[in-house]
Amino acid sequence: MSGNKPNTPKKHNLADLYGPGRASRRSNDPSQKGRASDQREAVKMGEYYDMQGNPIDMQEWVVLFGKKERIIKQETLPNGKFVSTVYLGLDHSFGMGGPLIFETMVFPNKGSWNDIDMERYATLEEAKEGHKRMVEKHKPLPPESKGKVEK
Repeated sequence: MSGNKPNTPKKHNLADLYGPGRASRRSNDPSQKGRASDQREAVKMGEYYDMQGNPIDMQEWVVLFGKKERIIKQETLPNGKFVSTVYLGLDHSFGMGGPLIFETMVFPNKGSWNDIDMERYATLEEAKEGHKRMVEKHKPLPPESKGKVEK
């Protein structure tokens, strides 16, 4: 089998794998120096959103995502479950409707990972209301009401 190259993994350009907005913006090509505005325009708009739902580029999203204001509300319930509502800024609708850029997650108390719950929202107001709903849904029942069926 002389003359045949051994099987070597094919090297991929990140832009080929993930699209033009996903690859690194740095270039060693001298002709690309000073073209930050061109590179910024290559970012695929519509994936990243500010807290008001306006499209932004990845650089703006990174700044917003690093701020403490992205945490809308977090609390631990008396049963040990942790409820967290945050700004994601990255559309999590997966093409099924408008952008969903906020999320509430309920994490279990000590290893009961089947109890994870999650909702996503388009607006800050929806996220705040959704957080309240999740707290109500997951808060423990008072001892006197356990086992009773309301009529």
